[in-house]
Amino acid sequence: MRPGRCLLVLGLLWLAGCAPVPGAAPTGAGGKGLLSGAVDGAAAPKAAKPLLRLTLAGGDVPVVPPEGYCIDPKSRRGGAQRGFAAIASCRILTGGQVGGYVEPVLITVAAGSRGTAEDLPSPELLAKARRAPLLSGSRTPDAVIAHLGQGGAAILPGGDPKHWRTVFVLDDRLVGAALYAPAGNPMAGPEGAELLMRLKARMAAEVAKPATPKAAPGAAPKAAPGAAPGATAPQRRKRGLFAGLTQR
Repeated sequence: MRPGRCLLVLGLLWLAGCAPVPGAAPTGAGGKGLLSGAVDGAAAPKAAKPLLRLTLAGGDVPVVPPEGYCIDPKSRRGGAQRGFAAIASCRILTGGQVGGYVEPVLITVAAGSRGTAEDLPSPELLAKARRAPLLSGSRTPDAVIAHLGQGGAAILPGGDPKHWRTVFVLDDRLVGAALYAPAGNPMAGPEGAELLMRLKARMAAEVAKPATPKAAPGAAPKAAPGAAPGATAPQRRKRGLFAGLTQR
């Protein structure tokens, strides 16, 4: 890791792991947090609909949760250079109205500065930044992941102290993510790393999609194949369980 980038990466780690999550009550507060529905079976419906996609850092970083998970729109923070969002079970975020059962984890995503693989920290630095014991860690050409032995319960009320953290390169941006699970949940173990890597893969696939060409100003809509002259292509209707939840 280049020495000059250390403070920037540490700031990214702080944002991914310490930024307040709307609706999450502090430990001992007696209130219900973002994932309280994991305990009592349902959470109160929220006014803002959960999202299946949003972008951070001025549109550079698309956040696309794994299947069954949604983005809490109230958690979104940041601007053109930075960004933060929280992900949880769609079922919990909608009070049981949308989605099937998935493990009740909380995932935070932070979009940071521009960078390359040379700027990635080591698993040891991830642990040192959180002042937590490093249980395990690994590195790929574009990502670092660490399993930390404490700190999870401070972010997620009733959470397991063990949690996962990763920093990866998405195009030319550094992105940090953390996963917190209820105490004793399998996601606090190896399964949590797999879910974080699925999140990374979905975000990378979104970045890799070819851009849709924009029509020239004043150009008429393209006619559908076989349609009569002057006819325009029919509007595509959104279908499926999550219709209307996405933000484009």
